[in-house]
Amino acid sequence: ILKRYSPFLRENSLPIPQGRRGRPTTETLHYMTTHPIKKMKDFWAESFDLLHGRFEYLDREKPPVLLDNASNLSALEHTFMGIRLLHYRTPLQGFVLILSVSAMVDAPALMRAVRYLFKRVPGELFIVPSPDGVPACDTVGIVTMARNMGLKVRSFGALTLALKIARESVNERSGLVALTGSIALISAYWQARGTKRLT
Repeated sequence: ILKRYSPFLRENSLPIPQGRRGRPTTETLHYMTTHPIKKMKDFWAESFDLLHGRFEYLDREKPPVLLDNASNLSALEHTFMGIRLLHYRTPLQGFVLILSVSAMVDAPALMRAVRYLFKRVPGELFIVPSPDGVPACDTVGIVTMARNMGLKVRSFGALTLALKIARESVNERSGLVALTGSIALISAYWQARGTKRLT
């Protein structure tokens, strides 16, 4: 990284060496045009593949899909805040939240956060088990709790069926299907699409 990519990671943050400042020669101008220095944003986007599944918005999907591997209450609340911001920017015409709830998460607090989300962004909650067999909250208890809070909720035994129904429930262009709750859920999404994106 220090040798190849970004001047921001070298000992001097200036892209031009200290002895060569001033008017550049023709050769230097040609070299700078053919070998531009990467900006930090481009560097991370092109050189690393670490951030897939962290609030990854797939706007080319029909309908658009949001993937987030948040698995604890704090991370899920941040994900919900991001969904609200997406809705404020462009109102969503149909929204489905596909959620896998781990047994380690405080279920009542999570359902309160989901209720707050759906007050701002009308939609439906789909509960699915974690594909990797991680112990999950009692699905029946979660569904009952959500219904008592006035939420539209359904439970599914598999992600593929939940995805199929979610895609039919929202607008192809301006709707949103969000998957969150575990990294295994994101991996299962890519496997269902036949793409090995996360392992």
